[in-house]
Amino acid sequence: MELKHRDHRQPTSNRRSLLLESLKRDITRLQSFQKRVSEKLTASANPEAYLEMTNSSSTKSPPSPSSSWEEVDSTVESGAELGAGEYFMDVFVGNPPRHFLLIIDTGSDLTWLQCKPCKACFDQSGPVFDPSQSTSFKIIPCNAAACDLVVHDECRDNSSKTSPKTCKYFYWYGDSSRTSGDLALESLSVSLSDHPSSLEIRDMVIGCGHSNKGLFQGAGGLLGLGQGALSFPSQLRSSPIGQSFSYCLVDRTNNLSVSSAISFGAGFALSRHFDQMKFTPFVRTNNSVETFYYLGIQGIKIDQELLPIPAERFAIATNGSGGTIIDSGTTLTYLNRDAYRAVESAFLARISYPRADPFDILGICYNATGRAAVPFPALSIVFQNGAELDLPQENYFIQPDPQEAKHCLAILPTDGMSIIGNFQQQNIHFLYDVQHARLGFANTDCSAL
Repeated sequence: MELKHRDHRQPTSNRRSLLLESLKRDITRLQSFQKRVSEKLTASANPEAYLEMTNSSSTKSPPSPSSSWEEVDSTVESGAELGAGEYFMDVFVGNPPRHFLLIIDTGSDLTWLQCKPCKACFDQSGPVFDPSQSTSFKIIPCNAAACDLVVHDECRDNSSKTSPKTCKYFYWYGDSSRTSGDLALESLSVSLSDHPSSLEIRDMVIGCGHSNKGLFQGAGGLLGLGQGALSFPSQLRSSPIGQSFSYCLVDRTNNLSVSSAISFGAGFALSRHFDQMKFTPFVRTNNSVETFYYLGIQGIKIDQELLPIPAERFAIATNGSGGTIIDSGTTLTYLNRDAYRAVESAFLARISYPRADPFDILGICYNATGRAAVPFPALSIVFQNGAELDLPQENYFIQPDPQEAKHCLAILPTDGMSIIGNFQQQNIHFLYDVQHARLGFANTDCSAL
């Protein structure tokens, strides 16, 4: 399957404004993540209070969708003027199938799309999904097991559990971004990059959003790729496809019409670099957020020198705060403030180019006017098992405007969890080997997949 970045139809002259939009979305996304961590802390300290304030997820498994395939290879697509998310995938929903662009998101679980009748909907590319026109659409009632995976006032009282009342959901993503509507079963189909037909996955638990708002403009909804029970991969766990998936994001300086690859199951693209991959385990504690893909980081190297950053700066605290995740929906990388200061100091001490004015919140910028080549010190992330991820320099120094010789450090400080964003993931093939609880990675030219 194909993935394309949301900016793939935008002219080069708009790159400055597009980067500014991405930075704004990042701020909102970080707020959303911090709220979810705070809710998890509340749940650990007072479960009853938590149920009163928010939705929760469950370790129970939803009904297994049916599929006879063992792999799904496709691509991810984005919109030009799409105003939310980073990478988009073509998905066909219902019977007969209708095409929608869904944001892929490793930081959330529920797959949802805007549905008629729409009480409040954002602008999207193409028509809104009409469940009344799909023969495979089935509302999930309050007394169904899948409804236990979300918590909503209308289904909480015991009396509603004995009736077929519609199971409602509500998800909040940060700032004013949110979706609410009916939980349902529906068929999802995806086009295959190496096959003339498409794959239909029946009876997926999805959200049919009748009230939606926020930074999703252009997309028809969201495809949740997190680790929670409602996510797209988790619902494929017992199918021949399985729960693992991989993607390879092309360099944004490439022709923007070039697609990035995404695979679910043991597809060719997924296994192509398996022998070259390094692996590091996912980490989890009793208080960590179930959705996120946490990684254990030992440290960061600049020009092969391990910086003096205590490993606990990257670790999940005993109360569930902090930690480091890899995320498809965050643009840049955000490091714990102490870790960021060490990285910033190391670059400042090693780079002799003239300083340039900051670009918005990107404060470390250099003027490389007149230079044919602009080398920067090497950067590597060292994981707790010793595996090292060597980042191409294009992944951590960014040109806000390709017409200018300004290069800015694409890493920022945060007071919350550390996040490895999608800009730092370019031209690296990542395998989310969920079955074995590990992340695989191999540097490669993603445009060649």
